[in-house]
Order: sequence, then structure tokens, then C-alpha cells
Amino acid sequence: MSMLHPMYRTTLTLLLLCLTACSKHEIAQEHSDQSYFQQAEDALKSHNYQTAIHKFQDLDSYYPVGPYTEQGHLDLIYANMMHLDYTGASAAADRFIHLHPASTQLDYAYYAKGIADYLSTKGMLDRYISTHTAWRDLSSQRTAYEDFRELLQHFPNSRFAPDARQHMIFIRNQLAESELHVALYYARRGAYLASLNRARNIVEGYPQSSSVPEALAVMSYCYDRLDMHPLADSALAVLRYNNPSFHALDRQGRVALDLGPRNDRRSWFNIITFGLLGNPDKNDS
Repeated sequence: MSMLHPMYRTTLTLLLLCLTACSKHEIAQEHSDQSYFQQAEDALKSHNYQTAIHKFQDLDSYYPVGPYTEQGHLDLIYANMMHLDYTGASAAADRFIHLHPASTQLDYAYYAKGIADYLSTKGMLDRYISTHTAWRDLSSQRTAYEDFRELLQHFPNSRFAPDARQHMIFIRNQLAESELHVALYYARRGAYLASLNRARNIVEGYPQSSSVPEALAVMSYCYDRLDMHPLADSALAVLRYNNPSFHALDRQGRVALDLGPRNDRRSWFNIITFGLLGNPDKNDS
């Protein structure tokens, strides 16, 4: 260093001092696993969920294996859930399931993952107004259904099992209603084969859902429009037997499905007045 110009020696000395200070600062930032865990737990108790998440993540980074690892991973699920980060909560629960397959809290992880996936489709408006979730993308609902199904498969006697079953019933009805919404849309457009396939999906895939009677009515209606009258009568017979007072049956017991006005058959005046004026079916004679 003595051969260097004095200015360079000064610069090099300052750089070394800076690096030394930075490394000491980084070392100072590392705490014991107990310290990280306690800081995270304190933040959790104070409802400071974002800080708790960061502290649990620090604990996992510096001490991936240790006496606080399992509980830290478990509490990270809860912290993300309370922070309304449902994607993060689902990922944390999935990681817990894979890292701690012998944990006594495994049923909670499955349940928490199901709840997180179930809530991930709900937006900010859902807190203030009721929205029709069956008309949205329900891929997360299907994932939640599988989460709850796995919980019941592995832990049928879990304390979370009754609530999981109720969620599964609700999700099943939502999925069936979503299929019905599409089936009715196709029927309105005259795409009877596509509508028929959607209605059959409900009857075969969700036989215990509340949408089955309407799906049978759609099936009978579509078969009739496709001139497949024996199949139309068969679907109608099942509907009559199980739901004799169904609202879409006329006095003769035939299907009188109300599909609503079709835009391609309405006058422009009827459309712009929201159906109050004009001809709702201009093509009818």
C-alpha cells in the first residue's frame, strides 16, 4: 500500500472501513432463532401482521431447521390470512403440508389452505355488497373443494371437518349454478347442443346440487328443440317425479322454460329502454 499515491491510499482505507462496517451491520441484523420467533409472535399479538410475516420469513431464512421452525411455518399461515393475503396463506399452508407431514397440526393446514383458496376469489366489493360469485371464474373454488376433500379424506374426525363439509356443499352448488348460467346462455342463443351438454354436466357431476331440477328442465327443453322427443320425455319424467311442483312446468306438466328476452330477436327500441317499450320478439309473427 506504501507504493500507492496518498489519495488512493485514503480512498482504499475508506472503502475497507465501509465494507467492515457493512459486514458488522449485517451480522448485527442476525438474531437468534428465539429472538426472531419472539419478535414475530409479539407482532402477531399486536395485530401487526405485515411485520409478523417478515419476521417469520427471516426466521425461516436464517434458521430453516430448528425448534421454532414448525410453529413459525404454522403461524405464517395465520399471519398471511389475517393480512388478507390469501395467495400467500395458501402457499404457506401448502409448504407446511409438504415440510411437516407428521405434524399434529396438519389438519389445520389443509383447512387453512381450503379457506384461503375459497376466499381468494372474493374482491374488495364483496365486503360491502353481495355479488354473484357463481358467474365468476371459479377455478379457485374448485381448488378449495379439493383442499377440503383432502382434509376429510385424511382427517374425517378433525374439528375442522364439519365446517369443511359445509363449504364443500356451498362450493358444489356454486359450481353447478355456474354451469347452469352457461347452459341458459347457450339456450337463449339457440345453441341447444352446447346447452344440453352443460345441463348434463350438472346432473351427472353435481347430482345433489340445488341446480339439478333446472338442469333437467333445460335438458328436456333442448332435447325437444333438437327433435329428440323420447329423451326430452325421459328428462321431463325424472323432473316431474322428483319435483312435481317445479316452477318451469306448465299446467300440462310440460317444460315452459323462461329464457328471458333474446337480444338478437329484440327491436333496438326494446333494448335501449331495458325491455319497457318496443317489441321484445320482433321476429315473431
